[in-house]
Amino acid sequence: MSIVKSPLSLETQLFLPPYSPDLNKIEKFWARLKNQLYKIVHQFENFWDAVNFAFKLLS
Repeated sequence: MSIVKSPLSLETQLFLPPYSPDLNKIEKFWARLKNQLYKIVHQFENFWDAVNFAFKLLS
């Protein structure tokens, strides 16, 4: 990550590193959560109950 300040303006540009979902832990968690939801969503009448149950399975 690098910060570049333009001499003629008051703005600052922040250059971020390239996006890599393989290195991002939250992306892996969401993938696992989605996989669990696909497996169990048909067992629940309410989608949010299925999400809550999937979170409990993963924690």
